[in-house]
Amino acid sequence: MGDLSPSTLSHCAALLLLVIFVGCSSEERSIYIVFVEGEPLAFRRNLLPLGEGKELDPNSEVYNSHAKHLVESHRQLLQSTLESGSYNMIHSFTHLVNGFSLHTTPTQVSKLKKRRGVTLVERDRGAKLMTTYTPQFLKLPEGVWAEEGGDRSAGEGIVIGFIDSGINPIHPSFAVDPTNPFTANLTRFSGECETGPRFPRSSCNGKIVSARFFAAGAQAAATLNTSVDFLSPFDAVGHGRYSSVASLLSFDYIKKSSSLQSL
Repeated sequence: MGDLSPSTLSHCAALLLLVIFVGCSSEERSIYIVFVEGEPLAFRRNLLPLGEGKELDPNSEVYNSHAKHLVESHRQLLQSTLESGSYNMIHSFTHLVNGFSLHTTPTQVSKLKKRRGVTLVERDRGAKLMTTYTPQFLKLPEGVWAEEGGDRSAGEGIVIGFIDSGINPIHPSFAVDPTNPFTANLTRFSGECETGPRFPRSSCNGKIVSARFFAAGAQAAATLNTSVDFLSPFDAVGHGRYSSVASLLSFDYIKKSSSLQSL
């Protein structure tokens, strides 16, 4: 085999570099949850107002100042650890946990795991919704509800919060019923009522106290199907799919119905 000309060698070198670059750039990205050292805001006693029985106010100036500080610390950690353009920061978590979520590659994640101050890195995984009969699954009818006076007293005056993949504001459990008026004191709640397709502001009618949706992760990972997944708290297909919803509900008795499975 004869000697290769300088031109041929340069083309071979360019081809080799191209192969290496393509191999690196094709690494699959995923969503990761990262926890870091330092107390989240809910556990910082210095943020509590003075006086017995005082509660943490997430709308206060001091709270927002500390929240901004944590968010900035998350950004700085990423900028000083990972390559520019190799990740997309999605959320900062500041209230109950100190951490963030990002869309990146396993190579970049390995760098994060070695970084001092990082306590946990977990890949986000999907989960199949297994039941639509939660009361029966938890044995509530013959348990707690029976002790509290049966179905008609179950949930009276109680406000609950839950995370699900959607909520239907026109479902009989949540819709306004003129024959059975329902009122709730909303002054004690600071949550938001996020609006969007098929979820107007009137959806938070006192039965639904507040509702928010979180779809940034699904959008970043390109798993959001906009034909069935609404960018709102609305649930179009029974349990929804990717747009996780956090809601606060004020409950009263609702007659049992087969439609309860579409909550």
